[in-house]
Amino acid sequence: MDNLKNAMKECNATNYLRCLATDSTTIKTFRFEADHAAMQRNPGVFENWNFQKESNYIHLLFSKVPRDSLVTLILYRPAQGQDYVSEDSVVYVREYDLTVHHTIASDLCPREVKGRGEFHLARQHDGNWVIYFWRDIGIENYPSWSDLKAYSW
Repeated sequence: MDNLKNAMKECNATNYLRCLATDSTTIKTFRFEADHAAMQRNPGVFENWNFQKESNYIHLLFSKVPRDSLVTLILYRPAQGQDYVSEDSVVYVREYDLTVHHTIASDLCPREVKGRGEFHLARQHDGNWVIYFWRDIGIENYPSWSDLKAYSW
């Protein structure tokens, strides 16, 4: 999760994508499940959201962040959160606060998002961990990470 935070901070799409499972890294492939409310606001956008759609989103987003702007991702364990760990998989539940000072033209594209992510990680062939499933859960009265993805892919 530190690699994900650092990739966001550095606006480094290559490192961001290294945090995600691909066919060549694990037997599992990346899948994103958007926040339910964001899915309703953006019908069809999140259907079959996979590694390629995630790659498109992150490249576009980072291309719209000026070099002198900051991206801040704060992840923290919720009070009632519990991690699940086994030999070859981990589930982290983390609340997030992500601020991205982007220049995407739409007023609907949020610059700050908050919510809860459920991150399922698997061990790669080389022993490193990658996210193969990511469920986004919005928090009432705040745009979620899904909302950011909907307007920047």
